[in-house]
Amino acid sequence: MAPNRKANLLFIMLMPLFLAGIVLDSVSEDIYKTISKDGTILYSDKAPLDNSPAEIVTLKNNNSVPAVRPIRKIQHLNEKKTLSAAVEIVTPEHQDVISMGPGDFKVVVSAVPALSFGEELELILDDKPLSGQRENVWNLKNIARGTHQLQVIRKYESGEISHKSSKIEILVLRPLPARN
Repeated sequence: MAPNRKANLLFIMLMPLFLAGIVLDSVSEDIYKTISKDGTILYSDKAPLDNSPAEIVTLKNNNSVPAVRPIRKIQHLNEKKTLSAAVEIVTPEHQDVISMGPGDFKVVVSAVPALSFGEELELILDDKPLSGQRENVWNLKNIARGTHQLQVIRKYESGEISHKSSKIEILVLRPLPARN
């Protein structure tokens, strides 16, 4: 190891000890309270030089913070999964109206936890599967006017269903063809 690199490594290792010493040293010093002849109260970390009467003040520890406890249990590799899979349609919402236009809209799904290897999402439109994929967004095009039901299924490669979202109902508005 180069001498300069050794010096840098030594500096990095000793700096936390040096800083800890400064902090501990400053915490252990006394605070002196003195009252001057005109009644002004003075606080100092140094004892009065003129041997005037001084009171040593004990400060409360204002900088304490309670320990942070983990909210979620950390899962070890040999434990079974503790989270149950869920899937939910985020947009469109139940009873949404898709405005006049070509019948194009996005379906966005939330999957918690994220899909694991071998899982996919399948979009169901009016009880007919459209497509299975790992992405959580479908761009639907040219959907017929009228009322439709949407649902998403979370499943494994084997076809076994892990979870189903609630069915939502939407209304797609499209212009009628012009009559001649």
